[in-house]
Amino acid sequence: MKFMARVLSVPRAVVVVDFQKRYGLIEEKTISAQAVERYHAAVWSALPLLGELTARGVSRESIQRWRIGEDKGRLIIPVKNDSGLYVNVRKYLPGAPGAEKMKNARGHGKPIRLYPVEQMGHDIILLCGGEVKALAAIEHLERHGIGCVSTTGGEGNWEAYLTERFKNKTVLVCMDIDDEGKKAAKNTATVIHRVAKSVGVVDLPLDVDAFPHGDLNDYLMQPGADLLALLGEVDEFVPLAMRADFDAAEPTEPATLAKACTAESGGKRMIVGAVVSAIQQAPYVVPAEFHVRCGRDQEVCGLCPHYNNEEDHVYKVSPESPEILTMAGSPKGAQLPALMETVGIPSRCKVCRMETLTLHNVEDVRLSPRLEIASRATERDMLPAVIVSDGVELNETYSMTCRMHPHPMTQQSTLVVSKAEVSDDALTSFKLQEPHRLQVFQGDPAVMLPRIYDDLEANVTRVYQRRDVHMMADLAYHSPLFIPFDGRNVKGWVEVLIIGDSSQGKSEATERLREHYQVGTKVECRNVSVAGLLGGLEQIAGKWFVKWGVIPTHDKRLVVLEELKGAKTDVIARLTDMRSTGVAEIPKIEKRRTHARTRLIAISNPRAEMPMSSYNFGLETIPELIGGLEDVRRFDAAIAVAEGDVDASVVNRLRCDRPQVPHVYTSELCRDLVLWAWTREASQVHFVNDAERLILARAVAMTEVYAEAVPLVDKGSQWNKIARLSASLAARLFSTDDGERLLVTPQHVNYACDFLDRVYTSDTLGYRAFSEALKASTELRDPDQIKTAIEQTPYAKDFCDQILHAIEVDAQDIQDWCGWDRQNAGELVSLLVRKRALVREHRHYRKTPEFIKLLKEIIEGSVHPQDRPACIPEGGEF
Repeated sequence: MKFMARVLSVPRAVVVVDFQKRYGLIEEKTISAQAVERYHAAVWSALPLLGELTARGVSRESIQRWRIGEDKGRLIIPVKNDSGLYVNVRKYLPGAPGAEKMKNARGHGKPIRLYPVEQMGHDIILLCGGEVKALAAIEHLERHGIGCVSTTGGEGNWEAYLTERFKNKTVLVCMDIDDEGKKAAKNTATVIHRVAKSVGVVDLPLDVDAFPHGDLNDYLMQPGADLLALLGEVDEFVPLAMRADFDAAEPTEPATLAKACTAESGGKRMIVGAVVSAIQQAPYVVPAEFHVRCGRDQEVCGLCPHYNNEEDHVYKVSPESPEILTMAGSPKGAQLPALMETVGIPSRCKVCRMETLTLHNVEDVRLSPRLEIASRATERDMLPAVIVSDGVELNETYSMTCRMHPHPMTQQSTLVVSKAEVSDDALTSFKLQEPHRLQVFQGDPAVMLPRIYDDLEANVTRVYQRRDVHMMADLAYHSPLFIPFDGRNVKGWVEVLIIGDSSQGKSEATERLREHYQVGTKVECRNVSVAGLLGGLEQIAGKWFVKWGVIPTHDKRLVVLEELKGAKTDVIARLTDMRSTGVAEIPKIEKRRTHARTRLIAISNPRAEMPMSSYNFGLETIPELIGGLEDVRRFDAAIAVAEGDVDASVVNRLRCDRPQVPHVYTSELCRDLVLWAWTREASQVHFVNDAERLILARAVAMTEVYAEAVPLVDKGSQWNKIARLSASLAARLFSTDDGERLLVTPQHVNYACDFLDRVYTSDTLGYRAFSEALKASTELRDPDQIKTAIEQTPYAKDFCDQILHAIEVDAQDIQDWCGWDRQNAGELVSLLVRKRALVREHRHYRKTPEFIKLLKEIIEGSVHPQDRPACIPEGGEF
């Protein structure tokens, strides 16, 4: 072999491996049988060593059969070749550390051999992690037709020629339970799998705490140990390099996310339903297909599956393999060891190189259980996962094909997802059973609603004389997602505001309704952020993830914003577009968008910590609370409650003194009614009997009554608000003819509008009174007198031009325009203020809309220039 190496100019090790592969030729150095017998004769006097063998399950019969001996305080294990010649003795010192434990006779350690080779005559082989382990196992398994062997190189050491010895055999690999043993078992099984009939890896049931380096000897010495039965439970080993088998495995039945992350699910292929709750800003890319470039001249080539493959063989990284976790987010240098492990190349190989052909896209995400219908939890556990796929979206529900692997850095349970398909959530798949049960809600609103709220007040909320609060919450709860109007589908989900003094039943009534309906979630708004409500970037385990807030995560559902004054007005302002369009957007490095069609019930005390009675009009608390008028406009309705609205004797009545009402509208019925409303498609909502025309007419009438200074009612969207509230009221009364269609009638429109009029006209909110006062404050009084006074000013036409185009006006301006002194100018300003032509604003005055209109009329034709100064007539209004 030295000659061949010199002729071919290659290392001698390459020639040795090639000859072993081609011809099974092995250089042999023998040891005399007489020496073996001398060692064996000496063992019977080495009582401590005999005790060590007994403690490891090796009997005296086995010691004699396999000619175990003793020399210089070490046990001697003679090793034969296929011809029956002794070619090595293994010198074993029980309990010695590391390499001192087992030594070879000098010059006889190579090549690595199988021991005892006689056991290879069996069709079923247990490959053990050491010679003493194989000897102990033989005593349990040989009589059952199972041979037991080990290599003479220790766990994880192999030579190429050994692989062929296991051709067409059933092989069970049993190594130590520590990490080194598990890795050795996996690598050895991977190599043997290419030629064996089948391969399994034995997982010894030993307590890791009691046996941190537990092995087969430890197991066999346990009371009740049944090695044969244990082998019968071993599953077939499928190496990760065999991608077709790995990826084609049939997944288990759909599992819960919590169960998928338990130890018993480790490595199993599963289908899991989950929601993508957070996603890292940018994905990773890792190799998907690659070539291996190698010289095939290393001592470890015998353990390498690549050794017998062609140079252009393409390897694939399964999208469910644990190596994905090693490579994603790791430096480039960490990818080579991971790819080597994927192929099964021994880690000691220093010459192989990988050529990447294609790449996987890997998204680092956090998953939450899909939101069930009755879920009222704001926070849900987020579990780590990587999705080897393109285009997953935040806040979307998926059916995921995956495996759970411990993360190599943290050992945290992590799902590796190969396929993520959008699936229906629990709400979408809801189907109302026995629709006739909900007919108890049907009827005339004027008759049915008092009956319903009698029941809910007495048996659910225990909040009395707050029926309008109950009604306001119900209009949000029962609103369909979309409604058709005038030939197009428009927003149907409702947002309402309940504001008022503390301890007035607004929170209690809403919370108990939420518990009774079993849907919706509540968020305490004290110090809430934009990220908490809408979404944003959040640092998780040192990485920045995009995460949606509570409103988008409850798309198509309902959120109660408790004590909204805890949120700053600029936080509320950031929700404007989301509330209007039903789409949440995070414009970060990678823009993210998702649906946020969420029904809202906002509950709060006044922001200024003052009682409602301290305001001229309760309506004034709303812009103070919400901030921008555009955010006020997005509420479909609002109600105010104040201390003193309800007599204290009513609130404080004993239960026995309260009305006794049969409980007809049970939690189950109410819940089904809400879910029925939530699952109505726009095509299932019908406005009948000219209901649409009535909506437009009532909208026009309301905009003439209520001012837009606080735009709960506004000309641009009031028809839409009335349509939404009418549809919600119809759903609240199960208005249907077939259990599927939602019928909105003029009766519903009129009742909804009358309800708005009632709460807006109330003394507590005072919206109508506010509107009337505002209208009176902006109407000119005695316009003819104002016109006369202006016409009598010096240079009247110039005066009109100047005051019309001025943004702010003061007495000095009047003096300048008219050439008057301070007294005359002051008297004119006084007249204009008293007649509501000017309104003071800080240190100046601004013109009212009616005054601007009058000025334009004067300029267009009423004013004739006067060339001489005019005096103010005696006794005039000045």
